[in-house]
Amino acid sequence: YVTVPSHALGEGAFEDVDVVLCCVDNPAGRAYLADRTRYLGVPLIEAGFDGPRISLSCYPAVAAADAAAAPCWICAHQDLDGSFSCRFYAQQADNVGVVPAIQTAAAALGALQAEAAILTIHGSMPFSSCAFDLDIRSGRARNTRLSLDPDCHGIHRRLQTTPTPVDVDAGSALATLVKATEAHLGEVTVDLPT
Repeated sequence: YVTVPSHALGEGAFEDVDVVLCCVDNPAGRAYLADRTRYLGVPLIEAGFDGPRISLSCYPAVAAADAAAAPCWICAHQDLDGSFSCRFYAQQADNVGVVPAIQTAAAALGALQAEAAILTIHGSMPFSSCAFDLDIRSGRARNTRLSLDPDCHGIHRRLQTTPTPVDVDAGSALATLVKATEAHLGEVTVDLPT
């Protein structure tokens, strides 16, 4: 359990992970998880809700040869602007009389996401490359096959080689990281953004 942005974890957070359950309230965070899971070959089960309407999308781990042709979460969510905090969104929704979330919808969605994860771990993903939408009040449901956006800016490739572990941790000096990396790759240049 950590309280940092998901992108601050690095790819080591995905080591030995069988499936990622995504239920973050931030489009950029969802896009990050979509890209990392695709690149590392980890199935992604994404979930979200709006009042009584719940949605579950499943993205399987695809082979390197198939990664370019398989849809990702970003294919259907190209506009990642406008993410706000949950508190800000709740205040705005309250101002116009909208109930943004109800506990029964969250519970139903959590159960669906858990079932999808269990099935995925056991080698079955019934909603593979699909989005399942359900309104828990009306009972209306829809299962939609996801499609690839040829102009998608998400990662549509797989890591080609297995990452090589290095004996460096978060407390190590940068020089230690450079030395360990150079042992595997040759000369390394570190280019920091600021």
